[in-house]
Amino acid sequence: MLYRFNLIEGFDIVSGGDGIDLPNNAAARAYAIAAARSIIADDVLCGTLVLSHSIEITAEDGAQLMIMPFADAIAIDRPSTI
Repeated sequence: MLYRFNLIEGFDIVSGGDGIDLPNNAAARAYAIAAARSIIADDVLCGTLVLSHSIEITAEDGAQLMIMPFADAIAIDRPSTI
């Protein structure tokens, strides 16, 4: 199945291009997580961490299948307080 991935930044949606053929929704979600982590890593290298963005996953016909928030792509390990 052909999946398309769109970056959602606030109210702006950036088209993800032609899409990619993947076997199922689980593979599409894994692809979106990897993409989000890559974007997050680039942002952190520039000194910013933005977790409010999302990746919208759509079918070939444009039907929305799921939204994967950046915050769901990482685990945050916070220091404990004494």
